[in-house]
Amino acid sequence: MSGTNRWRLAAWMLLAGQGVAQAQTEWHSEGFLALRAGVTDAPVGWLQGGYGRLLDGADDGLQAGAGLEGRWLLGFDSGLAWSGRLHLAGRTDRDAGGRHLGVVEAFIERRWFGEDGQRWQLRGGQFFLPTSMENIERGWVSPYTLTHSALNSWIGEEFRPLGLDLSWRRALDEQRSLELAATVFQGNDASGALLAWRGFAWHDRVSVYGEALPLPDLFSLRDPAIFGDQRDDGTQPFGRDLDGRPGYALRLRLAGERQAWRLAAVDSRGDLELHRGEYAWRSRFVVAGWERDALSEGWGYAAEWLAGDTRMGIPGRPKVHLRFNTAYLLASYGRDPWRCTVRVEGFDSDDLDRSAAENNEESGWALTLAALRQFERWRVGVEYLYVDGHRPAAAVEGQPLQQGGQQLRLEVRYLF
Repeated sequence: MSGTNRWRLAAWMLLAGQGVAQAQTEWHSEGFLALRAGVTDAPVGWLQGGYGRLLDGADDGLQAGAGLEGRWLLGFDSGLAWSGRLHLAGRTDRDAGGRHLGVVEAFIERRWFGEDGQRWQLRGGQFFLPTSMENIERGWVSPYTLTHSALNSWIGEEFRPLGLDLSWRRALDEQRSLELAATVFQGNDASGALLAWRGFAWHDRVSVYGEALPLPDLFSLRDPAIFGDQRDDGTQPFGRDLDGRPGYALRLRLAGERQAWRLAAVDSRGDLELHRGEYAWRSRFVVAGWERDALSEGWGYAAEWLAGDTRMGIPGRPKVHLRFNTAYLLASYGRDPWRCTVRVEGFDSDDLDRSAAENNEESGWALTLAALRQFERWRVGVEYLYVDGHRPAAAVEGQPLQQGGQQLRLEVRYLF
């Protein structure tokens, strides 16, 4: 049985037993429309096939940009046992690669409740792993800033399991709870290509199923003797499985009255080889997070750290092996209807392959200042972002070594 058919069978098995059709089902719909405008002095952005770390940019001087995005979440709940969600995204990406409309998430889940405050949950489909400490609102949206951290920008681009997730949660007392979970997934084999060949980026764009994202115009991707067999339109983070090898993730969450800690470990188990114009990257990483009073009135704090490595390559040919890490700390002050946030982060990557391909190392830091105001169904935000980042591979191609920049961004969002 093929990998795709196995996941289809697993999804249907979730519906076996107590049928959803026999339960009292409530449907709900929500989402938002966001109009954005901004100005930046960053280089040409990666969605235009450049080396810049932001979505917009220009060869020189300031670049103004605007866009419209919509998200729609359709879900159902059948009592306490069954629920599901379909999460769609639509946007305008000016002169950019990628899809304008697609599926972000689609899953169903079943819950069982036991004694001593225990709960088991089985989820099947495509979904975000609940690791983020900043993207905590429904639809994987941040209540703190307009632009995600480098860590969560990459998660939104390249890592979203398509498989089964089993979690167990137990209340330790009235204020504390412990959760353990395991995930087995496929369809994420190309995850790692953007991180290695482009590097970290800053945005709030989430990839949709089956879309191809542009890669920089690197000499190793143009040379048939190196990586010239990579598909011409870029990389497809989520889609049909390449090598038939499932990946896995393990995670832990401990929550108290005012604080919470999360830890997750992921191994995509890619076979490193070329399949239908894409390499099956083996990406292994851990994500650790902490938050304290994050969304309370007054001051709250959150932090995350990502570390791991990603690699691929056919034996006897040049390969890529990159070790990466990034971390951020944010402090947020809330007083209804305002929330103001400052976030500081650092990042670096080490090129371990030393092959004939370009040097994929990079290092830098970033600062984000954001203010958001809620007006019932409307949210207005303004944000300043500064990124300082060096990438030798860009300099080899005649581009500036400094691939960071500044961005001022405004957004008006309507919630429905």
